[in-house]
Amino acid sequence: MVEFADYAPLPEDYIGHPQGLEWFCNDHLNAAQALSDKSYEEAIKVLKAQFRATNNPAEQSTQPANRNTISRFFGFLKS
Repeated sequence: MVEFADYAPLPEDYIGHPQGLEWFCNDHLNAAQALSDKSYEEAIKVLKAQFRATNNPAEQSTQPANRNTISRFFGFLKS
């Protein structure tokens, strides 16, 4: 879990998901933690750009599992 700059805990009697607190897999955790001084929205824009830039077609043949994981991760964020 990463607490971003816009983290706002829920009141004690509430159930739900607090703003600015997000889960990341081990592949993306360090990159997300490095951006924890930003709001979640700002950080996710940077992460999307960063991981799109590092996953070019030449890498797809050597790391198909990573490419699929990243595609599913960012596809989830779009929904």
